[in-house]
Amino acid sequence: MMLDRGGFDAFVCNPPFMGGQKITGNLGVDYQNFLVENLARGKRGSADLCSYFFLRAASLLRKGGQFGFLATNTIAQGDTREVGLDQLTANDCVIPRAVPSRPWPGTASLEVAHVWLRRGQWTSPFLLDEKSVPGITPFLTETGTVSGPPHRLAANAGKSFQGSNVLGMGFVLKPDEAMHLIERCHRNRDVLFPYLNGEDLNSRPDQSPSRWVINFSNWPLDRDSSPDHYEGPVAADYPDCLAIVEEKVKPERISKNKNPTDRDRAKHWWRYGRHTPALYQAIAGMERFLIHPLTSKHHTLVFIGSGIVASHMTVVLIFKAWSEYCLLQSEIHWKWALEYGNKLENRPQYTPSDCLETFPFPARMQGLGRVGEAHYQSRQNVMLSRQEGVTSTYNRLHAPEESASDIQRLRDLHVEMDQAVAAAYGWPDLDLGHGFHETKQGNRFTISESARREVLSRLLKLNHERYAEEVKQGLHDKKGKAIPAASGRCRKSKASMSTPSLKFGDDEDDPDTPVDTDEEPTPTRKGTSPKATRADRQVQPTPIPESPARPTPIDEIDTDDIMAAFRQAARGKGWLDRDELLKEVSLVLGYQRFGPKIDESLRGHLRAAIRRRIIETDGPNLVHGGTVSMADYEPDELVEVFRSVMRRGTTYDREEVIPALARHLGFVRLTDSIREPIRKAITRAIQQGILGYEGDVIWREQ
Repeated sequence: MMLDRGGFDAFVCNPPFMGGQKITGNLGVDYQNFLVENLARGKRGSADLCSYFFLRAASLLRKGGQFGFLATNTIAQGDTREVGLDQLTANDCVIPRAVPSRPWPGTASLEVAHVWLRRGQWTSPFLLDEKSVPGITPFLTETGTVSGPPHRLAANAGKSFQGSNVLGMGFVLKPDEAMHLIERCHRNRDVLFPYLNGEDLNSRPDQSPSRWVINFSNWPLDRDSSPDHYEGPVAADYPDCLAIVEEKVKPERISKNKNPTDRDRAKHWWRYGRHTPALYQAIAGMERFLIHPLTSKHHTLVFIGSGIVASHMTVVLIFKAWSEYCLLQSEIHWKWALEYGNKLENRPQYTPSDCLETFPFPARMQGLGRVGEAHYQSRQNVMLSRQEGVTSTYNRLHAPEESASDIQRLRDLHVEMDQAVAAAYGWPDLDLGHGFHETKQGNRFTISESARREVLSRLLKLNHERYAEEVKQGLHDKKGKAIPAASGRCRKSKASMSTPSLKFGDDEDDPDTPVDTDEEPTPTRKGTSPKATRADRQVQPTPIPESPARPTPIDEIDTDDIMAAFRQAARGKGWLDRDELLKEVSLVLGYQRFGPKIDESLRGHLRAAIRRRIIETDGPNLVHGGTVSMADYEPDELVEVFRSVMRRGTTYDREEVIPALARHLGFVRLTDSIREPIRKAITRAIQQGILGYEGDVIWREQ
């Protein structure tokens, strides 16, 4: 009966919740890959297990069928939303009713979402929090005049970071313990730093760090285990501090052996679980930068100087100007962050990728610095004079009965900041309607609900316009992800390079320029060095996109995407005529017509695919798929690829090289079976002196 009707009429379910970071550790890599490949259409991300139940249930509904799920409230947030609701609403599903967040009815302290989803069309009514609305978005918010999610902007890439996850309280010290270690040996000061967490930012009047932390960065453990020619510091140079970590951190690390990440952390027990070297590289040399609690009921940015370690419960923003503080501290930015950021239970989380990377800055920032500085100084004076933290201070600011002159002055400055920011955007017509208003976070002194909706609509429109401009400039990959200016992936971009390029190879490393020639491709002998091209620097490899209505011109498609298309087109096909293969590749790339320009370009790329052993030949006309997995490449062959594609004088992050090399060889999914051979090849290249090494940074030596 169900098959005759085309699917089930309805489901009612409370699917299990499990954070995306825990799925692999608890259920295994193969299970995670099964979910991604069979339910999520190849869409990767740190999505909660609950989202895959949404996808599976929707696939089993008949046209007009519906389900009602009691889900984690993160179902509408971040990667969980992108994998689940974003894909469903883009593929003939609609959300007619939802409750975005409500306390769990049992004893557990958590927030859940109630979501009704229909396969097919739905005209009305739409109910959001039991109120009639014109429509409901995948964010479980009311639809506005502009639809669709915001895009991450290349202009904001590399400007926000979550702090270091030390992963072991044995690293953390009380101030007197740190001072004792410094008094015992002054050199210990090299590895001891003030340690700032979210609680310090929220509760201490001066917002200073309350504890210290041991930090061996990404150094080797000792001289014996250091790479050849390494002359930098090692953890064993500081025996007092190393002994503390060995006693308090090492046992916990080695007791965990669930997955490759646990095993790697156990192997490097003296290092942080997640050090975030890009963060500390970004703030190196800065006199000050902004920091925000990751989880906080109130919006508060603080300027912090260098020489501290920021905990994983903070977010560091690479901005130092008063005008930037004014913009980001404004209610205009906070409403954006509340709309698109995550939640922990019902508390807002300032997640960098959702709150800052998507936020469109005004074209001009004039007139913001003065009021930003005045607000900051006024707020700090209130906190110090009252000896209250920022949470208590903002509790006063949002209390209608609080009429103290210093609090009223702070409210006035908030109004002035918001008005200045609106003027910077060119919105003189916008009535912000400041006052005490009831919000999802409670009663707040803020802009009105109508102003909030208008601000979000205008910002989303601006985000979409900026994103479209960046796409035209080549600042996004084929999947739409922002490419930082440092990646150098797009040759056509005019963006300035402020940090060392991460692209591989030189211009002569590109595939052969197509020319009319009778020359036949020559198979590459096993063990020789394939001539290489640029490799994408994205940490998450990008699947080949589905064919768009109007395909991207062939000369604008990234070489690595074309290599992946060759691998896909030849898979399982056996021997093919060369022209036959080129037509298959053009279909994979989305071209319905195999014209002379496409043919000419793909013939040039075929030579590169042969050099990389993605394709093998037999005589002048016959070709078939070459290597099937990374295991088909000899270790020395991979080592030689580094020599061919990495530029001398440029440093690379070790973990970024892994997906780049994988994509260079045409692999679009980054599994452990691909990662491990590349990791071993990096180690082999370091041992052979081909690559240099310091922590997680590698470079070409010869």
